[in-house]
Amino acid sequence: MAQLSNLVPSISSIDEWVPRPAATLFANSNTKTPGFVSCFTIVGTRVYGLISDNNGTPGCDQPFCYDLLGNAFLTVQGITTSNVPTSPPTTGAWQPPHAELVGVYVILTSTGYSGTGSNFFGAINIANPSSLSYNSYQLNVGTGGIVLPSVPIWCSQFNGRAYFLCNPTTAQPAAIFTDANNPLGFYAGTTALYANALTFGGNFQLTCSGTVAYTNQLGGQTQSLIVFQGANNMQQITGDPSATISISTTSTTTTTTTNPAASGGLAINALNVATGTLAPNTICRTPHGLAFVAPDGLRIIDFSGRVGDPIGYGGQGICLPFFASTTPSRMAAACNATTLRISTINGAVTNTPQQEWCYDIVRKIWHGPHTFKVSLICAYASSFVCTQIGVLGLFSSDIVPNSASSYTENGAAMTCTWQSGYCPDRPSISQLSSTRAVFYSGYGAGNTVLNISAIDVNNNILTGGFVSLSFTASVTNWGQFAWGHAIWLGSAAAISAAQVDWTAPLVFDRVAIQISTTASAGLILGDFMMEIEEEDYTVLST
Repeated sequence: MAQLSNLVPSISSIDEWVPRPAATLFANSNTKTPGFVSCFTIVGTRVYGLISDNNGTPGCDQPFCYDLLGNAFLTVQGITTSNVPTSPPTTGAWQPPHAELVGVYVILTSTGYSGTGSNFFGAINIANPSSLSYNSYQLNVGTGGIVLPSVPIWCSQFNGRAYFLCNPTTAQPAAIFTDANNPLGFYAGTTALYANALTFGGNFQLTCSGTVAYTNQLGGQTQSLIVFQGANNMQQITGDPSATISISTTSTTTTTTTNPAASGGLAINALNVATGTLAPNTICRTPHGLAFVAPDGLRIIDFSGRVGDPIGYGGQGICLPFFASTTPSRMAAACNATTLRISTINGAVTNTPQQEWCYDIVRKIWHGPHTFKVSLICAYASSFVCTQIGVLGLFSSDIVPNSASSYTENGAAMTCTWQSGYCPDRPSISQLSSTRAVFYSGYGAGNTVLNISAIDVNNNILTGGFVSLSFTASVTNWGQFAWGHAIWLGSAAAISAAQVDWTAPLVFDRVAIQISTTASAGLILGDFMMEIEEEDYTVLST
């Protein structure tokens, strides 16, 4: 297929496609002004992150908490004009801010923090869900500890510790980690024996990081942290500096606790492929490992620590939209149990549209481009929460439709496009022709129109190659039918064959079939079957 725009696989068939549900706004999530969300993460049923808000902190991002069930922003105490970062640009290349849960804190990193005093990173304390508080920090290091040498560009939780990535101007880039379950630094009253700064080969700038399990030789899974050095390298951190941590609880009593996540001494190893990512927000966990978009396409680091080949290379899927992305740092991705979604600005297409492409992990197939302009996205149960470019608020976005799904997005009916690649693979040097075809489809209530075009290699409709098929089904209205004598949801047709009557014989070397229709409940698009004959002359030049 060349396009499956706004279409998703049917969960009940291997070769049927149905409209994707429209993304819907979470109520009251668009009340902030100017309201650009620069980062967020989901903890339970709450969204935490940074949002631009002129109410009290003009020109700056504020930490926020939005309750997905209560449909309301919750108060975060402690916000002042001196402890928040300046807002990042909303377009163009950027180092994206990041939100990460570490212990009872949601750590917020942004290059908008000033890097003076305690203004290096932010943290929302969520220990008491009914009383959220925020402040900005420099590491509290105690005696002999290592402070952050610059404003961190990223933070990841690993073995209960916060690993901050720093790119100081006068020193080597480093990953600086804190005590376990204390992302603000090191426990009060202790010598920072376990604080350290990890540096890596070369002087490459650090970009981002993410965790992935790997299978150890003794069986079972061991966690590792992957640190990305731009598009050049990836470093794998394993182990922990110590299995015990001394915590001074009073001036006279010291309690020693065990860190169950610790697995021995720290180790750093470069991974097997000299690649990385320029798209920090594409790093996400999948059922098969840690996914990221490299300069040559989507890759996955599996549970053996192996960096896989680009998925979809050589015409077997989708690579070009990622390879040709005009602004890689604006790409975003997320994955639930079955689908990995990636948003990019596709420079390989006229007018460089914002597109979303999806990889079905179960079927190992791609679909898209989808037209919802995703800015940021995060998996939430079997669904996703995302933000949209140019539109305020948080949106719920499903992949699997249900009886409550809507097909109106941003006030307009969605359009679905089903388009094959050019076919057939040439069996001979003869010109081809066709006069008969059938298309397998299903439809729901109301009027369904399928506009079918036969397109040549120059994207022109062949002579006689346009047909419009129309189907009408009555809507089932509650209270206006005899029980047991109406079709549930008004669907009038399961998938079946419809004859496609071309208005003239098609003559072609290769042909693509494009079907365009308005998304609606009950719509199913299946196989297109053409009867092809060879002519007694060779292919015509174009």
